[in-house]
Amino acid sequence: MLYKEFEIGDLTTKEVDYILKTKPFHKKVDPKGKVVMDCGGFFGANAWRFVSAGAKHVISYEAAPKNYELLRQNGSKFGFEAVYAKLVSHDRKMDHLALHPKFAASNSGVIISKKSSSVEVPCLNFCKELLRVSPHILVMDCEGAEYDLLSGLKVPGFLQWVVVEFHQTAKNQILFEQIVGDVFKSFTLIHKINNGSSFSKADNRIYTWKR
Repeated sequence: MLYKEFEIGDLTTKEVDYILKTKPFHKKVDPKGKVVMDCGGFFGANAWRFVSAGAKHVISYEAAPKNYELLRQNGSKFGFEAVYAKLVSHDRKMDHLALHPKFAASNSGVIISKKSSSVEVPCLNFCKELLRVSPHILVMDCEGAEYDLLSGLKVPGFLQWVVVEFHQTAKNQILFEQIVGDVFKSFTLIHKINNGSSFSKADNRIYTWKR
């Protein structure tokens, strides 16, 4: 059981084990000696994968307070940096995050359920953080916020790989096509998988691009 290596708090072992055993995109990326920026860190599964594969430095962002505490603990254990912040496309210092009533992995700043509660969390400007960290690898699993963060982005030259889980609906299909056609025009798509699960009915797909 992989989850036994992690601090998981009150997360269900079923949910944690599912996340650790799926999302094999990391096998398509070579992080050895690279800097990784992990947006939407949850409890640290992606960050752990990249550290284990030889990344030089991994910085992982998480906005949900309980998730961040797990991320911080696992970062101390496995050797990655944890940051408590919601990445946004503006300069506001605080913003709201919706807390999913059942699954902590689905907390979101943009996908709001009638059953969700909300909490005010600190923010960091995504573009400024991207330039500050200067990662070779960008990973995003932001529960719908990826469209706002990536739309119109001028991709800096230091980025070599980009991995994004797009939470796709008919409503944001046009935005998705614009991002793929414009933002990542200098990249080659090397991997795509569907990420449907028993935890979500959304049409989630993980794309990996390489420059």
